[in-house]
Amino acid sequence: MKNKIFSLINILGLALGFACCIIIFVFVQNEFSFDRFHQNSDNIYRIKFEGKSSSGNTKFITTPPVWDPELSNKYPEILIFWGVVF
Repeated sequence: MKNKIFSLINILGLALGFACCIIIFVFVQNEFSFDRFHQNSDNIYRIKFEGKSSSGNTKFITTPPVWDPELSNKYPEILIFWGVVF
């Protein structure tokens, strides 16, 4: 009761530390569970496209739908279902 200010600072610091740990845990859990709802989630891969234009380098993470037939023909082991590459 003598050092109320110091006690308040310690309690708020502890609460802030717990809150940060919980937020970090939830973020890491979300990153590890991303796309796990698919049946063959171990076989999902992401294709990255890098190109050069007059404005500089461009990077795309999405796969254009027009690439689906070309990828299936060139690489028969690739399965494409609704834009998701398996």
